[in-house]
Amino acid sequence: MFPRRKRGFGFFDMDDDFGHMQDIMEKMMQEAMRNMESGKPSEGSPFVRGFSLRIGPDGKPVFEEFGNVVKKKEKGAEQAEEREPLIDIMNRKDEITVIAEVPGAEKHEIKTSLSKDRDVLYITVDNPQRKYKKAVRLPERVRSDGAAATYKNGVLEVRLKKEEPGKADKGQDIRVQ
Repeated sequence: MFPRRKRGFGFFDMDDDFGHMQDIMEKMMQEAMRNMESGKPSEGSPFVRGFSLRIGPDGKPVFEEFGNVVKKKEKGAEQAEEREPLIDIMNRKDEITVIAEVPGAEKHEIKTSLSKDRDVLYITVDNPQRKYKKAVRLPERVRSDGAAATYKNGVLEVRLKKEEPGKADKGQDIRVQ
């Protein structure tokens, strides 16, 4: 066990969030060590788990987890079939850009779509080696027309125009270029 250190940045305190990440990492390391000591090799693809930190629109830190590890309350974690890609959201004046890391995917395997309310972007990749799935909550509602998605070198970029006040629209698929 590692001693927990007090962390803070003056204007907000992240002790609980960093402590939670540290607890998860310690449990994963303990499980890996038990498997190595018992001679039980890991089977299948590797466990992938990570954390991202960004500052939300309210100025507070937002921690997000990604990877293919599903949390279980009592027994640690188990491997999921699908990975959650690492996501970055850029909220600009007239558009929202979502960047997702989906290495190993082919362009034709990527499906992106908007919810009916146009406040959630769905990203799925289905290929025999890697599956990705993520529902990305958008900071504002967007228009379904004029959405553009590009994919290059394992990085998916989806550009969405913000909704104009008072204009009706419905969700639709977004073609990846």
